[in-house]
Amino acid sequence: MGQTASSLCDLARGTLTLTLFQFASKPLLALFFILLGNRAFFSDESYGRLESLLAVVNLFLIPADLGLESYTTRRLARDSGNTSQWLPTQVSLKIMLNLLACLLLVFFIAGFELYRGREIRILLLCGAVSLLSGLSAQSYLRGISRGHQRMEIEGLMGVIEKMIVLITGVLALFTLGSLAMVLGAIALGSIGAAFWAGVRIRKIEPSLRIAWPVPWRTLAESFPFALNAICISLFYNMDRVFLSFHNETSVAAYSRGLRLVWAILLFPQMMSIAIYPIFSRLREQPEERLKVSRTALRSLLFLVLPITTGGWVLAGPLLDRVYGAGDEAIFYRIESLLGGDSLGGHTVSSACLRILLLGLPFTCGNFLLGPALYAVDREHWNLLASAQALLVAFILNLALIPLLGPAGTALAVTLTQAAYCLQMYRYQRKVDSSWIQKNRLEHLLACCLLQAMVMLALLRIHWSLAFFGGGLAYLALTKALNLWPYSLKTSVASISSGIE
Repeated sequence: MGQTASSLCDLARGTLTLTLFQFASKPLLALFFILLGNRAFFSDESYGRLESLLAVVNLFLIPADLGLESYTTRRLARDSGNTSQWLPTQVSLKIMLNLLACLLLVFFIAGFELYRGREIRILLLCGAVSLLSGLSAQSYLRGISRGHQRMEIEGLMGVIEKMIVLITGVLALFTLGSLAMVLGAIALGSIGAAFWAGVRIRKIEPSLRIAWPVPWRTLAESFPFALNAICISLFYNMDRVFLSFHNETSVAAYSRGLRLVWAILLFPQMMSIAIYPIFSRLREQPEERLKVSRTALRSLLFLVLPITTGGWVLAGPLLDRVYGAGDEAIFYRIESLLGGDSLGGHTVSSACLRILLLGLPFTCGNFLLGPALYAVDREHWNLLASAQALLVAFILNLALIPLLGPAGTALAVTLTQAAYCLQMYRYQRKVDSSWIQKNRLEHLLACCLLQAMVMLALLRIHWSLAFFGGGLAYLALTKALNLWPYSLKTSVASISSGIE
């Protein structure tokens, strides 16, 4: 029981540490992308093209990493005493992979520009390559910091990156307004943060240096992580890449809703990162691991379910306030049905946001189920589920984008998340007992329905009153029913004890 309590405290402390740093950095990035998404400062075509380029760069992180980030985290978590024997040569492997990925990226972007009948811009290529290099370095350094349980380094790296991006990006946006300069500002933030993190990690990991020869055989050991990373990266980026072949304006409308969903997923992502080393430590203790899993799932759903219902009520007014007035072309009736409450011209984005919100609970489940299977050496199950989800996403995007445009992309993402989560949960039941039992999730759903009714009633007065009134109603109901999860009750005490 003491081991379980210690693991829960470690989970709460690690999650909250990362989340607090991310709350310091994410608003900076969110502010920057709100400016980019506002038509008064950046055109729909330029914004959509930027989002497409960012998705492409993230796809090419696959050959730049090939599973080394997760592989390094697990190896350090299990045995951090012999790093001098393998880490230096692995750094050289990472450098070679990054060079290969940059070369492939140049050929892809050049080919896409020629396909669209546009001139190949050298500055755009340089910005994309620089961004890929910075993100690749950050990925590897994150793996090392997580393996050493030094979450504050990853958190500070994010803060530094977003500060550089905001400062240089705003200057580029308002002085030049050039797509290449904005992309260059994002790349500068990525490289600067990676350099700072490398200096910090070098102090706790002296083996972080370059040595030869390149250990190509390491790729065989990281192969399961690489395959899973391929599926996940395609899973999260193919939507904008597919939509970019439709047109850049559609990418812009879809991305406005997607960016808000990503902001909501901040806490689940941080918990997923913090829980993986804990699952690995509890590998031989299934009962303790099950208790931690149930607590983590309840904590996530406690936060995400009311956001889902509240987002459905307030999607239109929220986007109007965040992105200002606009004028989106409506091509499909589903957009008018789901986004008609937007009075500022964000009908398409509102429809996409509502559809994407339906997938939030499933996404949170995926953030926990993946690390849980990896920790018990069931990578092949995770890989199989990822491959199946990737196939579903590929087919749905091809089928739904011509039929529904941006809303079709959002629907494809939501359905794929649901299919992936259900398959992963089926595999998890082969290892552990049910995570859902004893979590009183039906009571949480009932509280969310009551919250939505309160918000709809208050929305007739003002959207801000509905926002705060609905949140207070949910907190009061869950408190009265004793539904607050353990990790939320103890998070402040855990951080305080860690500081002391």
